[in-house]
Amino acid sequence: MQLSILTICKSDMDIVNNYMHIKHENHSNVSYENGVCVKPWGHEFLIYQNNKIGMWFLNIKKNTGTSLHCHFNKDTYIIVLDGCVKITLINNEIRYINCMESIYIPKYKFHSIKSFSDNAIVLEIEIFSSTVNFSDKNDLLRIDDDYNRKPVGYESSVNFEKTNLDKFQHFSLIENKSVNMHDFSMILNTVKTTEELLSLKSNQYNILVSGNIFDNMIQMKEGSLININKDMQIDSIVSIVSIKKNGWKDDSKIIYGLEHLHLVKDTICKNGKKIILTSGCFDIMHAGHIESLKNAKGLGDILMVCLSSDEQIKYLKGKTRPINTFNDRIKLFKTISYVDYIIPYNEEFLETEGTLGNIIKCIDPEYWVKGADYTLEQIREKHPYIRNIKLIGLVENKSTTSIIQKLQQESANV
Repeated sequence: MQLSILTICKSDMDIVNNYMHIKHENHSNVSYENGVCVKPWGHEFLIYQNNKIGMWFLNIKKNTGTSLHCHFNKDTYIIVLDGCVKITLINNEIRYINCMESIYIPKYKFHSIKSFSDNAIVLEIEIFSSTVNFSDKNDLLRIDDDYNRKPVGYESSVNFEKTNLDKFQHFSLIENKSVNMHDFSMILNTVKTTEELLSLKSNQYNILVSGNIFDNMIQMKEGSLININKDMQIDSIVSIVSIKKNGWKDDSKIIYGLEHLHLVKDTICKNGKKIILTSGCFDIMHAGHIESLKNAKGLGDILMVCLSSDEQIKYLKGKTRPINTFNDRIKLFKTISYVDYIIPYNEEFLETEGTLGNIIKCIDPEYWVKGADYTLEQIREKHPYIRNIKLIGLVENKSTTSIIQKLQQESANV
């Protein structure tokens, strides 16, 4: 698991100090069990609560998100279970959190959560301070909100649904009963022995929710993300929420738009790595595609592939194409080990390739790679700003068109 840890800065505390009276307000204990809180950005519901922690399941719609806010009486872990989110901090500092990555946000730290993907599924783990013993959703201060809500208060901004909860995939964590969705599983384990604790090591996340665990004689508190090891000991019975997801590393390859691409590219460049960029339909993958992608990867450190939409392929190849849909082609590319990132895109300017051009300009790759069926003149006519172009020779008699023609010929001979 990859965990980022945020710290409080002076700008956070300057704002908090102007609103310290909110901290001392007495908020009532509202029951959020057996219901879903519908918000402007999606919905959330409480899946587990005791007097130390609360766990919320969030579904955030694409290009929407929470306000820039902080909490006074709780620290928070955010774990992304599906998709990718942007965390915006004070002074417009930005982080992106991929699938199965997490971030720790202390109280008083201003943050907002926005979804890059069509829907981001997020687990929010609240760790209560000593002054509260329940999930106090009114314990927040908003300073920037797209929905013009009041600076304080939760109930006034939410519609609490108590019926038709299946449409929200509502669930609660029940001891030893697994929840399975979006390729991940989540279970509340009852652990009685050190051996049982060690058996949970294969999970990507293990979260202590009650009981005592000691790691080298240091007691872990509720809400801790546990890195299970043989030196740990448990005191009596403990409860642990375990999370596992198949293929989560592959999901982190997808780029969800230009803003996301800018953040990923900046991180790569800060690490001094060279980006290689290519594009194509890749309708039916064949040996020619594989060979060209391998050769492209060999030119640098990170290979990014711009993948054409179905509409684009119809325009270029005819109404009977593509054979494989956009989503199926993305799933296939996620499994190719030497492809580091996939950039799904729909060309809005088919003659000038302006949408693709914006991607190329954003990345400014070390090499723009295409097949030898293109010429340097053709490429530079549309994209004169490219620094270096590499044309890779085609594998003879290997193309999607030839595969389709062969199938059609064989079908006609039957």
